[in-house]
Amino acid sequence: MQDYVSKNPDKLILDQHGTILPNPAQVQYRVIISTFFAASEPDVAGTIAATAEMMTTFNVKEGAAWYVWP
Repeated sequence: MQDYVSKNPDKLILDQHGTILPNPAQVQYRVIISTFFAASEPDVAGTIAATAEMMTTFNVKEGAAWYVWP
């Protein structure tokens, strides 16, 4: 896996579970994703907008700046 990661970094989702999100943002992220999957007709655009808003509200860019891709 490490070999694949080092040779194909552009093919990986860095954080598919929200684990590098600052703690306060993780709860909201899970609500957004749960709402998407629970909907009978998932709203892709609304989910993207809610995620972008969450990223801004919780200042994720700064809060996750500690993470460095290998």
